[in-house]
Amino acid sequence: MFAAPATCQCKSGFYFDSSADKCVACDPLCSECYGGSASECYSCNSALGYSVEGKTNLCVSSCSDLEGYFKSGSACKRKVDM
Repeated sequence: MFAAPATCQCKSGFYFDSSADKCVACDPLCSECYGGSASECYSCNSALGYSVEGKTNLCVSSCSDLEGYFKSGSACKRKVDM
């Protein structure tokens, strides 16, 4: 009988890719992630990316790329129509 494999722990900036059976780098916009794209981030790389209000796990390089958002500190906030 075989024991179940242990869960692999990857260093910061990497996630475990079970299909490749190894740790793989996160998207550069992410500092912590669970997958390889900028929409699979636990947190954003503050030097390169911004979190997006109302969009969990997404990091972007520029708030101006998103219609209806503006930069506020390290996040993209929704514009409010008056």
